[in-house]
Amino acid sequence: MRNLLSASDRDRLLATLANGLGREFVLDGKAVFALAAAEDAHLFEFRANARAAELLLQPGIRDAMPEPSDALLDFLLGMGRVPVTCRHAASAVLELRRDDPRDFELLTPFHRFSGDLSAGMVRQQLRRPGGGASAPVRHTGNLVEFRIGRHRACLDVEDAINAFGIERHPGRIVLWHESALRAPGGWLRAAEVKAGRVRYAYEVAADSPLLRLTATLTAATRLAGARVTTALDGLDSDGLAMAALRLRSDGHWRDVEPPVVPGLVDLGAAVSHLGLGAAGWPAALPAIHLRPAAPAGVMSAKAVAERPGRLHWVLLRHGPRGLGPGGSLVAEETRLLLDGTGAEAAARAMAEPMPGLDLDPAPLPGAALHAAALAVMFDASGAWTVPLAPARREALAGWLSEALPPMLAAPASLADLTEAVLAAQAWCRAGGVAPDMPMAAEARLLARQDASGLFREPDGLAAGPIAQALALRALAHAADAHLRPGLGSAIARGLSQLSVRSGAEGVVLANGLAVPPLDHAEALAQLARTASAVVLATGAGRLDLPPEALAAARELYRSAIAMLRPLIRARDGRLEVLPAPSVGAVSPAAQAGATLALLAPETRTLGAGVAAAGRLPA
Repeated sequence: MRNLLSASDRDRLLATLANGLGREFVLDGKAVFALAAAEDAHLFEFRANARAAELLLQPGIRDAMPEPSDALLDFLLGMGRVPVTCRHAASAVLELRRDDPRDFELLTPFHRFSGDLSAGMVRQQLRRPGGGASAPVRHTGNLVEFRIGRHRACLDVEDAINAFGIERHPGRIVLWHESALRAPGGWLRAAEVKAGRVRYAYEVAADSPLLRLTATLTAATRLAGARVTTALDGLDSDGLAMAALRLRSDGHWRDVEPPVVPGLVDLGAAVSHLGLGAAGWPAALPAIHLRPAAPAGVMSAKAVAERPGRLHWVLLRHGPRGLGPGGSLVAEETRLLLDGTGAEAAARAMAEPMPGLDLDPAPLPGAALHAAALAVMFDASGAWTVPLAPARREALAGWLSEALPPMLAAPASLADLTEAVLAAQAWCRAGGVAPDMPMAAEARLLARQDASGLFREPDGLAAGPIAQALALRALAHAADAHLRPGLGSAIARGLSQLSVRSGAEGVVLANGLAVPPLDHAEALAQLARTASAVVLATGAGRLDLPPEALAAARELYRSAIAMLRPLIRARDGRLEVLPAPSVGAVSPAAQAGATLALLAPETRTLGAGVAAAGRLPA
């Protein structure tokens, strides 16, 4: 396989990546550089930046642009050493698109907030690539309870709102509403009296996905047994289907099933964390987490189902407390809306919230360690005219020493395991570790392959097409170092599962494995690179592959490149790679992946020559 890019086309693709998506922002008080998830986005995905770093580290590319290459390595190092590894970093942005409190819209890098504060309605949605958003979570449904003399009162907060507004502060915005409370009072004859006021304030920060809620009940007269609630309502509406509930109280985690018939569930008291999500906590659906500041002050928590197996309303009661005139009861709570993250993981992230992270916990991506190992390998081999600074080289080697062995031993996802294997191979080529490490890692990878040739995730399910391609590429790179019996047959079985075709909705593998809608370009790029690696390793005499398997690899390469080319378009003097045929937004994973596939970096790694460049759209 050969480099299909002329120097000018390569530079036009790189310009979209480094200049079109590259941003400087502040992470944990330090200025950093990374590639945004889209041109108009302020989120920076850890894994996508790691895969893009592989491109910027290539000889000939890094020498032309060493600053962004080194800056991206520093970003990966910083993301890899935070207290809780997260999926994204973000720049601090608050955009108040509509400032009418009765119909507001507020955007952060993480969320979209909207609603009507005069009705006590604050809706929160996860922002999606391309401008979409998840189903809304509703911060509303609150009650206030107290006793005046012999009279008990339970008042609907939203029904009594008489003041509301939006406050701007440096780096944050506060959405608030206030209710005047009137209730029966007196010992001998009931008469309506002014009981006090309750204020709900929702603080949204530019550099954090945490929503901070403060509910303050201020008494105008003597109140006994005063309680305020923090609630969520409509958990089964507008696309939400909250059916999983996990909470921590008295130091223990437990799951609570929604009732099989409509009704109320008592969740207990002293709740320190409460997580709500769809059944099974699927990764693509919202999950909301509540963390009271004073768990001992949570006297009770309740959940209500209006239909079988679905939650509708959840509220925590804070109190009770006796209040004199002017006295206050304050309940503070931190909330975090994520995609499918379980309660324990969310609790760890919320306990150590670092500014600039999305607090969506995730394992360290193997792609980050692969990029670090490539940097060390290229630097050690003298492949660059601009070497790494000694401090950066030592930091990368130290990170590999700390993080790579545990990842290779852990039950990681197939993609993370595979890219950790690629990291071990590159580090071995650099002389950083003995061949025993990559060989043991390759054996673990082979153990994930079933008799049909498919690679499996730790739970036994078939891995997705990108991970399948990565796994075979790692095995082809294993052949670069040591020819092992059975390696060719394992690769041949895997190739039999990777023929690609165009389906009605985009790219699918012939075995039926579907490519996620936004991953078409990246999947095609990974398939092309895998096929290239297999052909090059076979041609160099390092891989013993049956003729029919070699023919399948050549056809896979041809098909993947042919389907990838139409996703490349010329715009404003640059070349852009669309993630999928119907998607107009550029992403770092698609842009870098396609550029690498067309550059064919395996020709260098596996020792084959590079042919003359071809042409792309003008």
